[in-house]
Amino acid sequence: MSNIQTNLIAEFEKKGFSSAKFTLADLQSRFEKNGVWVINGQEYDSKHVKTIFANYSVGPGSRVGESVRRGAAPLFIKHLEPATYSIYSSDAFALFNRDSQQGSESNKYASLLEDAVKNYGFPPIYYNFSNDTKVKAELMSTVEQIIKAQLTANSLEQVKHGLANVVYWGNANAGYQMHRTNKLLNSITSEQLTAFQQLVASGNIPTLKQIKSLKMPQFSGVSFISKIVAFLDPVNHCVLDLLLSRLAPASANKALGRLQVSGQIGVTKVNMQVYKLWCEECAHISKTYFDNRYRVVDIERGFFKLIQDDELPTAQEIYAHL
Repeated sequence: MSNIQTNLIAEFEKKGFSSAKFTLADLQSRFEKNGVWVINGQEYDSKHVKTIFANYSVGPGSRVGESVRRGAAPLFIKHLEPATYSIYSSDAFALFNRDSQQGSESNKYASLLEDAVKNYGFPPIYYNFSNDTKVKAELMSTVEQIIKAQLTANSLEQVKHGLANVVYWGNANAGYQMHRTNKLLNSITSEQLTAFQQLVASGNIPTLKQIKSLKMPQFSGVSFISKIVAFLDPVNHCVLDLLLSRLAPASANKALGRLQVSGQIGVTKVNMQVYKLWCEECAHISKTYFDNRYRVVDIERGFFKLIQDDELPTAQEIYAHL
């Protein structure tokens, strides 16, 4: 039976067919006519060809063709996709098994991260400064909508409330929550508010450096400046704070492995690049493993949830592998 493999290789070389994988449908369109396949001058019955592929192939795990199971040499590698094969060789099969195993591990890590994303539980709170009331929303999306509307408002007073709410929400689990919120309210200037308003005009998303340059109280480092950016554009941006920086030790080849932390995450040239790459990594994870079902901020919140739940080793392992 090995002659069908030999003839296929010869045909591939003649026709310049360079794909590592192929489907039976693709081969049939190239070589079959009226129920007969002609491969490199050799005729094969159409049903017989399909039987050969089924019986003389090996795949992931226990997917072994009947003839191979009985001791025959394999001719093809059976992939997970329906009716998809490649030419067998020991090296190709070793590489295939490695990639299959890595794919299985990636799916496991993606599942763990998705569970964390779905169970993100940071308090969905904000403050209504107009009537001096603490508000707990049903959904985090409500908090996002309110704070973004405040940050991008025409009224300087509303912008001020939006910035204060970033501080208020970000310190939800801290005993000094209102102290820091009031500190911003009492010391931010109208000039700083106007400058911020100009930064976000027409839907513009400011950089960390641009926000830092305003020297607004409570917004001196990446931790809280990135919260502003994430509220403005949660689809493409996320938070990078000290808790998330703990992912770094297990990820030397990832963005956070380059993060420079000294008391706080300073807005340095290196850290600004790290933040950009961190957002891109979260976007890549969403696209690769979740078909873009989740925003960049949602992926980040999944990692945050794991660390907050004392699952740092798991979070580090997921970050290192996805």
